[in-house]
Amino acid sequence: MVEWLSSGAKCAAARLTRTIGMFASGCQSRFSPALAGSKVPGAWLSHDSPETSVLMQIPSVGAFVRAPLPVRLSGGHTVTYGVWVGIHPAELQRLFGVWWTPEYQDLRIDGVLANSVQPWGLLAAPVSLAVRDPRQAPYCSGSPEPGLSRVLGEE
Repeated sequence: MVEWLSSGAKCAAARLTRTIGMFASGCQSRFSPALAGSKVPGAWLSHDSPETSVLMQIPSVGAFVRAPLPVRLSGGHTVTYGVWVGIHPAELQRLFGVWWTPEYQDLRIDGVLANSVQPWGLLAAPVSLAVRDPRQAPYCSGSPEPGLSRVLGEE
């Protein structure tokens, strides 16, 4: 898994932007995997549209899961970003297989952020996902990348 995270997954954003005809500059390009879900032939979506899907797989690009990324603010407030996380295709199959089972509650998945999160950037930062509520998508819960770790853990 670590080899996958450190190789092709980090440039999934650039590959995707080229696939849908947008300008890509290395791995710093802005993109939304949801855009590709409606534009790339053969894309698989968990729901009717990219906007409502939680899981998707895009040919020649990768597998993605939508995840809430909570950011604690001062005064006890929180703002939650909805991000796409690039995951290994085998993890997508595992996630899909346990989604409606009791095992889902204990699910942990590692991937990389497939969106830039402003004002921090963080595109392709490694991230761990964990289930907080079995009725919801797994949340971004931690990261070995110092910037994302601070965003997830500090006020």
